[in-house]
Amino acid sequence: MIEPSLTDNSEYPSLLIVDDDEVFCDVLSKALTKRGFSITCAHTIDDALNLAETSTPEYAIVDLKLSSES
Repeated sequence: MIEPSLTDNSEYPSLLIVDDDEVFCDVLSKALTKRGFSITCAHTIDDALNLAETSTPEYAIVDLKLSSES
């Protein structure tokens, strides 16, 4: 599942979080939004790849141990 950006202002640096732990994504998204980032979360590899086709985030935080089932 792809979670939309918490802020839709293009003036903010964009960041993609790829992690199958939805709680972690939510907590990190809220913290980084307060620091001025526009956040999008992807919980599966497929969702992250689909996002890469339509947008290019300036930064990404990726779970290196993302399960292959995700």
